[in-house]
Amino acid sequence: MKNNILRITISLFTIFFILSFAIAGDKTYVIRIDNFFGGPIHKVHEEYELRGEIAYLGNNPLMSIRIHYQVNGEEPASELFDNINVNPYVPFRYLVSEKWIPENEGEHEIKIWFTELNGGAPDEGVSDTVSVFVEVYDHLAERQMALLESFSSINCGSCATVTPALRKIVDENDDKFVKIYYHPLHYENSPLYNFNPKDQNIRRDYYDVFYTPWSAIGNLYKGGSEGVEEMLMQLELQKWAGFSLDGNWYVENDSLFITLEGEIFVNTTDKDYRLLIAGIEESVHFDEPPGSNHEKDFYHVMRFFAPDAQGTKLVAEENKTTFSKDFVMPWFESLETENMSLIAFVQEMGTTEISQVLRLEYEAPEDDDGDDATYISGLSEKNPFVVYPNPANQFIRLRGDMNFVTPEQIMVFDLQGRLIKTLQNTYQIDVSDISAGVYYLLIESGNQIFREKISIIR
Repeated sequence: MKNNILRITISLFTIFFILSFAIAGDKTYVIRIDNFFGGPIHKVHEEYELRGEIAYLGNNPLMSIRIHYQVNGEEPASELFDNINVNPYVPFRYLVSEKWIPENEGEHEIKIWFTELNGGAPDEGVSDTVSVFVEVYDHLAERQMALLESFSSINCGSCATVTPALRKIVDENDDKFVKIYYHPLHYENSPLYNFNPKDQNIRRDYYDVFYTPWSAIGNLYKGGSEGVEEMLMQLELQKWAGFSLDGNWYVENDSLFITLEGEIFVNTTDKDYRLLIAGIEESVHFDEPPGSNHEKDFYHVMRFFAPDAQGTKLVAEENKTTFSKDFVMPWFESLETENMSLIAFVQEMGTTEISQVLRLEYEAPEDDDGDDATYISGLSEKNPFVVYPNPANQFIRLRGDMNFVTPEQIMVFDLQGRLIKTLQNTYQIDVSDISAGVYYLLIESGNQIFREKISIIR
């Protein structure tokens, strides 16, 4: 029997699956191994399920088949699945009754192959042998949420039928599942696509989407939207996560401010983990249908990524497994914060495996908190100073108005109200020694105090 070693060198968040049946010499295997649903990372001493999806490429129904599995070269085990009765090419999802419990950290290999098709010979292989590699760690995070990405079309009749079913899965489990809804086919002149075509194109090309309706649940499922079931979302949620996430966002002065932090539990060497943050408009309504499928109401619609759909690379530095990110970008005036959600997720770009998902909390800054060092009761609303450049890298300068208002004292605070720097009688602030992030300037001039938000980039 042919042994196809699907060894994953670019990510420990990867489980490869065979997308077409193999030919070994003049032999054609009639069982196609399509998916393996076990996660690519796991925790020591926790039960690991051997489950996946196969399809029979013959002419008669699949009635029975035996799975063989071998862990780390030990004695193989097997289990017979009978009374299956599914038609050719229809997926059969299997679950091995015996659970594997890893006892040690490190990389483990699981080999899987099939025999005894419909009562056939027990020693006759009917599939390739697939090797799955699982990284095991002492410490991992639990999955916070599961993400469904759905690609649709305003001129697709089946989209109008399938999309509500997907939305129901997510909306009935909104504490566990989130959804991003894309309209990636620009030739239709979709107003949903035209809002942010760059980010639409990046995600469409990343998943190689060329038809609709189409959906992805990271690397667990990629294909027609009608194939998405709540069971798949639950399986994604049951995986262990290599990252934890926490964060918030708010809008002020026509700018979007995002603060996000997390912890890394896995080896990131030679990997391409990206932090992506999607802005989702929860509902979009049209008086007249914008397309031929008569849809007027759309939900969980992708509006933008922060900073864009390429994401921000995450790397675990030596002796440092935490990260903190601040993002500032212009806000879209047409969007109402009450109708928006921000979804943050970590994805390994080489494999599409998603390793954590979080819905960020909206937390507006508290301007009336007397304990906040950035709160001043005599704060003047109109700032006569022009602050530039903003964002800044090395210096920030102030330019006064025609009434010759001068800055007598300038204080720099972080968002937690901690004083970072104080300067007197200057129009220039050296920020080269301040970490990247979002800060407040408090500018005292005479008996007035002005506040300005600034961003420092590196």
